[in-house]
Amino acid sequence: MAVKGLSFSMSKSLENHLRKQSQIADAARKLFLENGYASTGMDTVAKEAGVTKQTVYRYFPSKEELFQHIIKSMSEKQAAYTFGSRGVLEELIHYGEDLILYHIQPQRLEFWRLMVAEGGKGGSIGKMFREINQTTRKTPLINYLRDSLNMSDPEKLADMYCSMLLYTRPQILMGSADVPDAEAVRDHAQLSAEIFVNGLLSLKI
Repeated sequence: MAVKGLSFSMSKSLENHLRKQSQIADAARKLFLENGYASTGMDTVAKEAGVTKQTVYRYFPSKEELFQHIIKSMSEKQAAYTFGSRGVLEELIHYGEDLILYHIQPQRLEFWRLMVAEGGKGGSIGKMFREINQTTRKTPLINYLRDSLNMSDPEKLADMYCSMLLYTRPQILMGSADVPDAEAVRDHAQLSAEIFVNGLLSLKI
């Protein structure tokens, strides 16, 4: 038999848990972007969030798990890409547009800048960032190349195609290129797809 008071209490407890978790994650996100991953300590996160250090550790046992939670939360807000039944070229153009738009979001650019800055310091955040992103964006492309196009070494081909699509990202991060508008994104996605598909056909991979 359901107990009304108990049900309400559990719902309120879960709501408080999620609110506190979000409060800590928001504070950490701000500090990571402002100060860098290595320079941000859990005590600083606690102070920014307005909670005790023990509370931070109760929700996130380590700084790495806290960072992972933030990246996963960002990725979960974007549905995993799904290929359709259009022709190969149009599918790859559509995928390319989606990938570029996904990666030029301001917050994602900021985290990519953080990952590049911290990646050479011996940490694991670069690998973590790439692995989480791959689940929502690169894995569907790998599966499409393998299952629908019967390509050999689909992971390598997916890496090559994504590199073509995102080649302007370093320039954007360094300030030597502007964030492209929708028309420029479409044009670049189309050019990349045409080069990629023609290359596959000529090599008969």
